[in-house]
Amino acid sequence: MSAITRSRRHCSRRTLFSYLLMIPCTLDPMFYNDIDLGPYFDRDEANLAFFRKQLRTEPSRQQFDRATVLREIARALRGRFDQFGDANSMLEAERYHQQLCDLPEEELEAPPLWQGVINLLRQGAFNLLRPRSHSQGCQCGLNLADFRERLEHLLVVLKSTSPTNSVLLRNHEVELTFLCAVLRHSGEEQDTSTLIATARCIISICHRRGDHPGFWICTLLACRLQQTERFEDFHEFVPIFETGFKIFDSKMSMGYHAAELWSTFARACDHPSAARAYEALLTTIQHKLESGPTLQAQRIAIGYLRGAKPQAPTLAILEYASYLIEKSQLESAVQILEQGRSLLWSRMRGLRASVEELRAVDPELANRYIRVSHERELVNTTSDSLHQVVGDPSSAADGSFGEGEEIEDPFGRTYQEHLKVSRERQAVISQIRAIPGFETFLVPSPFLHLRSAASNGPIIFIHHCKWRCDILILLPDATLHRISTAYDTFARANSLSDLLLDTRSKYGLDSKKYDQALRIVLEVLYEIVGQPVIQELRRLGTPEQSRVWGYPTSVFCSLPLHAMGPIPPSSADNRSERYFCDVYVCSYTPTLGALIESQKPSTRALNQHVPNVLLVGEDDEDGEHLQGVGGELEAIGSVGIRTTSLVSHEATRANVIKGLQRHGLAHFACHGELQEKRPLDGCFKLHGGERLTMLDIARTRPPNAEVAFLSACHTAEHADTNDQDEVLHLAAAMQHSGFRSVVGTMWAMADVDGPFLAKHFYRGLRGTKGGFGFPAAERSAKSLRDAVQKLRRKRGVTLERWVNFVRFGA
Repeated sequence: MSAITRSRRHCSRRTLFSYLLMIPCTLDPMFYNDIDLGPYFDRDEANLAFFRKQLRTEPSRQQFDRATVLREIARALRGRFDQFGDANSMLEAERYHQQLCDLPEEELEAPPLWQGVINLLRQGAFNLLRPRSHSQGCQCGLNLADFRERLEHLLVVLKSTSPTNSVLLRNHEVELTFLCAVLRHSGEEQDTSTLIATARCIISICHRRGDHPGFWICTLLACRLQQTERFEDFHEFVPIFETGFKIFDSKMSMGYHAAELWSTFARACDHPSAARAYEALLTTIQHKLESGPTLQAQRIAIGYLRGAKPQAPTLAILEYASYLIEKSQLESAVQILEQGRSLLWSRMRGLRASVEELRAVDPELANRYIRVSHERELVNTTSDSLHQVVGDPSSAADGSFGEGEEIEDPFGRTYQEHLKVSRERQAVISQIRAIPGFETFLVPSPFLHLRSAASNGPIIFIHHCKWRCDILILLPDATLHRISTAYDTFARANSLSDLLLDTRSKYGLDSKKYDQALRIVLEVLYEIVGQPVIQELRRLGTPEQSRVWGYPTSVFCSLPLHAMGPIPPSSADNRSERYFCDVYVCSYTPTLGALIESQKPSTRALNQHVPNVLLVGEDDEDGEHLQGVGGELEAIGSVGIRTTSLVSHEATRANVIKGLQRHGLAHFACHGELQEKRPLDGCFKLHGGERLTMLDIARTRPPNAEVAFLSACHTAEHADTNDQDEVLHLAAAMQHSGFRSVVGTMWAMADVDGPFLAKHFYRGLRGTKGGFGFPAAERSAKSLRDAVQKLRRKRGVTLERWVNFVRFGA
């Protein structure tokens, strides 16, 4: 018999409950006596450090048997892989699992503390699992009559058990939870009543022994009540979820799910704790992000919270905002959207916060903050090679780790470095906030500050949520106005997004099918968003040709809102077909903070009469120039603008990064590449197989960055359709690096459009007097709009070719 088979024979009947029973143990403070929890603490990392220390300890001094230590190290490593995507941790976990399988049979027995519970489960719940025909009314193959009988017996036993007998009570509670999990699926009303009675019994017992209420059983109960729509019973059990959130610690994924259930059921029954539940969710997401040492790890951490439900963390933010809109708290809704969207870029932007005012008060403290923030940014933007397999997983002769042996753990080292610099930075921030006048340093921006983003024109929030969809308009006078949408807006927006993606994938961009699908999408978008927005802007006195910014959420992020239409002509209107972008000069922004930052002038204004444009171009895979690279170079020069060209063998990663530091205008005419599963690996393809990734771009800080024109495919396309609110694309990375205006593409572009669009864009950017003047970033919005209009009027240009181009920034 193989070691794995032998391990399964001894462990398969315990697996489910051994991990349930580990929950109270992992919450025990004795596990962490030597570990500083702190604000950036991750429980799996703490478990890993603790049990590795146990493994290096002499057997006589170990608090746990070797099987438990190996099992817990493997579990923590698998948890690290699940949460942060570190491939080496999974390989190391397999090595520990192999050691566990190789242990003698007697060492595989469960720890004595759990033996009583496991025996009880053997005699009780597991003995009741036997086949049952569908004709008997149960589709899960279980004998429900025996389950009900056992449950009734346990309820009688529980009521007579002394509250001081905590071990027996906990054993009974675990079995009750299992029994209730089975009965939850029965679909019979009598079982719902039994579940309610059981929950009340466990809550009473927990109160008697001074323990927390049974969170797990209330979770099962809440799911069952949701199935039967007995919302009147929610009020009694909603407080249990609040207690569960506090117990499971807001930094744990269990805490997130506790808060998620709490918010869902509290809102369903209009419980007064709903707002606190949403705040708990927001806190959990932020803490989870803080535990990730790199941007890639943080992105995966969001996905870990998401679990099987796409966009779960982001949807929680959208639901919170919708709740506040429902309560007519529009300013608070805007603040929550700002705190919960584009989390990765927003946190990185916080590392570059201005300290000029602080420098005037305490130069030394300002310099310390700049240093530790820069160190934190270097750690956060560590190359994703950290998450790739390194070394030989079977390098040890026997595949095991000896006593005192140090494990090669690059992720662990990066995590510890992240932990160290994060705590140092937090200490500096605390010192800064202790200075009078700096109490709010780096706290989430209040609406009083956020409203300045609309100083140059209205910002249109398109809010997408299953509870309700709304449109908010923030005007330059700082007033917010709400537009209610039709009840089916949520479903229709989802359908539009699916239609575009599915048609593009099946038939291609240049097909008639896609052209038809895109026309349908633009027409419906005008109906549900464009028309009410135009009517409201007219009512509010915003003139046509004003600049406006779109702030889409969820699936609206991938829809071409700037091209909504066509707008039906009035009886006196003889103009040709018009779209939303013909009526207003449109731009997008991922967050208000990003827009406010881009509105700040660069360190050195473009005061040159004719500044240089950095042009980056590259050969295609066959060694031929991309059709249009030479044409774009010629087109830019034809309007009297000098270029610094990095083409072919000169287009290396090092040269491009160096060139960005020296130029205020950048033009990329090369291949753009998406990475669906790892969006941060999205890149520009350069010479010789080199790549300029989003992380490379994020690390740069061009001092004079003004305008970046990304004449490449997919530069503003969302690779991760499960979390579009994170806005992880090349255009967003360029904006984060410091470019105040960025032009990108929503999908693949036609090479022949590059030279034409570049010529008219830079001609408009330069102006009629032959000089750029100031500021170039602001002028780029109208320059792009006018250039796209000219492209649209060209014969043979299809709808998708001109709709493709979008702009972000000031």
